[in-house]
Formats: sequence, C-alpha cells, structure tokens
Amino acid sequence: MNTSRAGRCAMKTVAGTGHSAKYLEVGDVKKLVIGFCTALFVAASVPAYAAGLSVGPVAGVNWGDLSGVASASAQAGFTGGGFVETTFNENFGARLSAMYVRKGAKNNSNDAAAGPQSTTVKLDYVEFPLVFMAGSTPTHSTAFRGFAGPVLAFNTGGKGKTKSGDEVDIKKDVKSTEFSVVIGAEVEHLRGSNSVFFDFSYTIGATNAFELGDAKNRGLAVVAGMKFKLGS
Repeated sequence: MNTSRAGRCAMKTVAGTGHSAKYLEVGDVKKLVIGFCTALFVAASVPAYAAGLSVGPVAGVNWGDLSGVASASAQAGFTGGGFVETTFNENFGARLSAMYVRKGAKNNSNDAAAGPQSTTVKLDYVEFPLVFMAGSTPTHSTAFRGFAGPVLAFNTGGKGKTKSGDEVDIKKDVKSTEFSVVIGAEVEHLRGSNSVFFDFSYTIGATNAFELGDAKNRGLAVVAGMKFKLGS
C-alpha cells in the first residue's frame, strides 16, 4: 500500500522519512550469526565449579515505549526465546538468553500540514541479555531473585502504521545494533530438579534507536518460563 502524505508526516515525528528495504538483509544475518556465536562462547566459558546448568523456553509480553519522544506511549508486543542458566550456589547465578522482542511505541502528533496524527511504530529485534542473579535460599519450594545486566540487540525490521491504515517500512531509519541495560525480579517455583518461573523486567536503552534524533527504546516485560536442569 502506498503511504499518504499524512502517513509520512506522522512517521517523520518518530523515525524520519521511511525508505524501501528488505525485511531481513544479508548484513543482518551476519550480525545474528556473530551474536549467536558470541553467546555460545560465553555459555561455554561458564566456570567449571558451577553448581548446575539449566535451559528452557520463555514467552510473554513487552510493553515498549520510546524515551525522548514526548507524544509517545507504550504499546504491547510479543517477546519469547530461550536461555541457558548457571547457578554458582543457592544464592548466585548467571543467565544468557536469545530473545525475539517487539519494541516501538504509539505516537500522537499534530502536524501543521496534515493535522492530528496517530502512528504505531513497530521495531523487531533479536537480543542477547546476559544477566547476573542474586537471591535468597529457596524456602517452601519458592525462590525470589533480583537480576541485572547488559543487553546486545540486532534490529531485524521496522514498520510504521497510521490510524488510517497507511504503512511504511522504516527499517533504514533504525540503527542496526542496540545496547541496553535490563533490571528485574524473578519468582521461581521448584518442582523437583526442574521449575517454572515468572520474570518482571525493565529495559533501558543506552544507545539511540534511530539514525536521526535521540529516541531510545525502553520497555516493561512480563514473561513466564520453564527450567530444565542438565546433568546430575
């Protein structure tokens, strides 16, 4: 669908003029491969004295927003992936994840030429959070932990859509790599050697999301997951 003048004006408020682009380019694939290899290297470097190693899936909702854009508000998007986690003892551990995350925001603006506009910006990322965890000794099969760490993300797509239905591809306006910091808390219910858990986290972008401007991604996520312990 061709984007109208009103639609393009709305997109510019957040990410500049849209450009035609493929959804996933060769350069993106190379970056994802490098990121995945880096993740495997870090996972393989876990200290030999680690008390246990667990893997599992996670899925949930991310409420994305853009800082630096006064008219932006949060929008919900899917997030999910998998992780490998090591525990050094009952109180400390580390987790490396590979996640798909839908970010972006809703934006309400008033353009002089086009009038009031409502735009939804959808940004897709594959990201690799590495968090360090600390918590209390499990009691009554329940454990509580806090966690924090850096996040490396690669953009794989960007779309902008107006209330009228006009859509434009803005991937070329989005920076291909993003760094951020995540903090959060976890509630885990132990079931033998395995467990189920809920994570509540907030991610703050450390680098700009777009090539122009100083808007940064941020988001509140709630996910559920399962842990399967490997080995004895």
